[in-house]
Amino acid sequence: MPDEKKNSWRSKAAKLPAKLRGKVLNRIGSPRSGLPFPGNAQVTTQSAGGSTFGSSTPILTTSPHLLGQNVVTQSTLSSISVASHTSAVPLTSAAPPASAQVPTPIAPATSKTGAHSFGSGPFLSDKAKEHVKTTLKGAYVLLKVLKESSDAFPPLKAAVGCFIACVDTYQKTSSNYDEMTQVLDTIDQLMSVIAARVSEFKDHKPLEQMVERLTRSLGKEIEKIETMQEPGLLSRIATSSDDAGKLISSYQAISNALNRLQVDLGLQVERNTRHILTHVVFEKLPLSNDAAFDAAINVNNASRGPCTKGTRIAIIDQIMEWAKETDPIKAPSVYWLSGLGGLGKTTIAYTVCQQLEDDGIPFSSFFCSQQLDSKDSKLLIPTLCRDLAELFSSFAAEVLDVLETNSKIVNAVLRRQMDKLFAEPWQASIACRVGLPAPVVVVDALDENDRGTDFLKELFRVVQLGKLKGIKFLVTSRPEPELVELFKELPENAVYKLHEVNVSNVQEDIRKYLCKALPGLKSVFVKKLADQASGFFIYAATVVRFLEPFSTSQKDEQLQKLLSEWPKTIQAGDKLPLDELYENVLKVAFWNEHVRAENLQILHTVLCAESRVDMSVIAALSNAQGDTVQKVIKTLYAVLYLSTDNHCVYWYHTSFRDFIFDQNRAMLKFYITPNGQPSEEIKINVFCNPSTHHTFLAHQCFSIMEVLCFNICKLESSYQFDSEVADLHTRLENNIPLKLQYASWNWAKHLVQAKGTTKIVHDLVICLEKFMCNKLLFWIEAMNLIGARVECSSLLKNAENWLEKVRNILQAKTNKSENSFRKTNTQT
Repeated sequence: MPDEKKNSWRSKAAKLPAKLRGKVLNRIGSPRSGLPFPGNAQVTTQSAGGSTFGSSTPILTTSPHLLGQNVVTQSTLSSISVASHTSAVPLTSAAPPASAQVPTPIAPATSKTGAHSFGSGPFLSDKAKEHVKTTLKGAYVLLKVLKESSDAFPPLKAAVGCFIACVDTYQKTSSNYDEMTQVLDTIDQLMSVIAARVSEFKDHKPLEQMVERLTRSLGKEIEKIETMQEPGLLSRIATSSDDAGKLISSYQAISNALNRLQVDLGLQVERNTRHILTHVVFEKLPLSNDAAFDAAINVNNASRGPCTKGTRIAIIDQIMEWAKETDPIKAPSVYWLSGLGGLGKTTIAYTVCQQLEDDGIPFSSFFCSQQLDSKDSKLLIPTLCRDLAELFSSFAAEVLDVLETNSKIVNAVLRRQMDKLFAEPWQASIACRVGLPAPVVVVDALDENDRGTDFLKELFRVVQLGKLKGIKFLVTSRPEPELVELFKELPENAVYKLHEVNVSNVQEDIRKYLCKALPGLKSVFVKKLADQASGFFIYAATVVRFLEPFSTSQKDEQLQKLLSEWPKTIQAGDKLPLDELYENVLKVAFWNEHVRAENLQILHTVLCAESRVDMSVIAALSNAQGDTVQKVIKTLYAVLYLSTDNHCVYWYHTSFRDFIFDQNRAMLKFYITPNGQPSEEIKINVFCNPSTHHTFLAHQCFSIMEVLCFNICKLESSYQFDSEVADLHTRLENNIPLKLQYASWNWAKHLVQAKGTTKIVHDLVICLEKFMCNKLLFWIEAMNLIGARVECSSLLKNAENWLEKVRNILQAKTNKSENSFRKTNTQT
């Protein structure tokens, strides 16, 4: 071995356990010809006449003092490689690859007295001798492969040799024979598969970290096995089932470590997708930027995050058991985590994703949100397919074939996407993933996706058809009636309802969260707040945000107020605790009747906007001044916030939007007198009727788009591509500001949700007619400049559908009026 390679492996050997380190260094320092058996072990050949196993058969001879040399095996790689090459062939049928010729091992030579060359000890029975021949077969194959890559894994070669030596310890025991044989057979099969897998890797660099990790894991078990070779302990093992059990336990630990490596290597092969994913059709795949559990959204006001340490342990453990369980009866393909808004579904899903990542289980995540692009159902399946293609090269190759054949599949209806882009490619490539852990797809807040129910219907359909075998789905959502009906198909062990968990079981978790978030808070306040939250984590989180700007003394005062106002209505069962909290937050913003209507207009615009926008757009849509918008957002800091990342306004939790959209809940109570003292109760309705406000926003969009004109960016030539205009970005900022971009993107989305009286609808029809006659071509030009040309056809189709619907309504009302008029004239 070259000196530089020796130095590199000497450096790595320094990290090994003491005994193993010395032996690895001994191997590096004293390389021998032939297979790298430990110490003085050598391979010789005998002629046909001197061996009952034929000519040129390797014979193992070893010096007694080298028994028990430490092993660094890499056998875990094996079962995956067999799975990848033999499809459904079970691991127990794994055989050495044809390319690696299996040397037939000979039982160690014995003296006339029957002593064997491994050293002194009990005689080997014929049964044990026969076992040596089969047990070491995989080890010999692996050694041959490692020899061919002699500079790649010196510690691994030494380790395999050590394993051969350590097997001798077992041969000296007479108890637990069947159980030990089973464990050693498994190890040897793993080694055979590893040999096949390692031989496939031309570049060994990706494997070095795995080998080093395996070396550290095995070091402890090897040292235990070595101690069992001491004279007194060895005789005890032969007669004590407890001590023999310890030996079996060490070999079982080796087997588990090898199996983990086997999985890692299989996944390494499957994840080698770089050459596929760089294909142009993958690069053009429409994806969600915000769907991944750890996506960089709202960096400074993270709306996603893990559970506080030590909380929600029971449910997280249950989900992880389901994820790791291989029995489909115990772990159905779909698991539903259900709960009312604010109970912590998203934080649980986030924590599960973290644990899946830590445990090396392949997974994909899609966290839906009404405020982000992950609400778009068109992006759901393409994003999941792209994620899984990164994890599995076999699936990526099948998806590539589909996209090359039909690139328009990404814009197809949901059912066709599910079948052609997801289920069929997965089914076609499943044989390549036998033996690998099932990936978990985590879909959070499915009810916040615009077609979440339809997605679930299609998912259940293909799962029942068996087209998505070997993949698991964790779905979280609120118990919406349509979703509840669909999830009835799941067995009880695949459903967890947070809203049915005993509140007392959750209060302790909320207390832990409050102690961490408000470390200076008195314990009596913490307990009362935890009780008051009634199981809603969002209540505790909102209280924390509400108290954030106050000093320590002011926090105590505000808490006293919140706690004193709570019990009366809550105990009567009139309101949810979260409603009481939202009322207290909103009172500050809407107590002044002179600005109440304007402030409500701003709040309703924030909640009804089709995408998250900055304050300048909110001001334009609300007919308000920018400083007024800023003041309202600042006043509602406990429920709304301005992201410092993209300067857009977000709400913290969907439960607040639900509160404002519910006419029965959105009622505030004020007690005012001329001098500010409580005396008279005044009720103020902060309810937002979404249809009514969408009508208002549609009018506002048409008004903003009045500025559209020919060549709006004043380009010098129509013969240039947009990409060739050097200052196009500056021209866009100056001529198509954010408010005009928003109006151009979203006028039709507001229009289709608009409802109102006949006059209101008629006015909207007039606005649409003027737009189509005077601004249509200018709008298409603007959409092209902002990169949204492909959206034009779908937006116009939405407008056409709405117009057809309202015309029928208007016509029906017109006919009714005419009939009434005729009837009146007839009677007259």
